Amino acid sequence: MLKVFRQPDTAVTCQQVDENLEAYLDSALTTTQMSAFQTHINRCSSCQALLQQEQLQIRQLRCEAQLNQRTLSPVESAEIQQNLYRQMRRNIRWKI
Repeated sequence: MLKVFRQPDTAVTCQQVDENLEAYLDSALTTTQMSAFQTHINRCSSCQALLQQEQLQIRQLRCEAQLNQRTLSPVESAEIQQNLYRQMRRNIRWKI
C-alpha cells in the first residue's frame, strides 16, 4: 500500500512508481492510488518502460517455472499418498 500519499489528489512521482510497482502489479493499491498510478504511467515514458520491463520479467519467470515443473510418476505419487495416509492415521490415533 502506498504510504506516501497524503491526499487523494496528490500526483505520483517516478520514485513512488519505482518503490510501489509490485503493489501496483498485484492490485494491492486502493482505487484512488491505482488511478493516480495509471495517470502517471500514461504520461511518463520512463515509468512506462519500467512497467514493461517488470511485466516482461514476470512473464519470463512464469515461463521458466512452467518449464521446470516436474510431473510425478505413478509410483512417486502413490508413495506420497501412502505417506500422507499413514501420517493422517497416526494423527487421528493421537487425538482419540
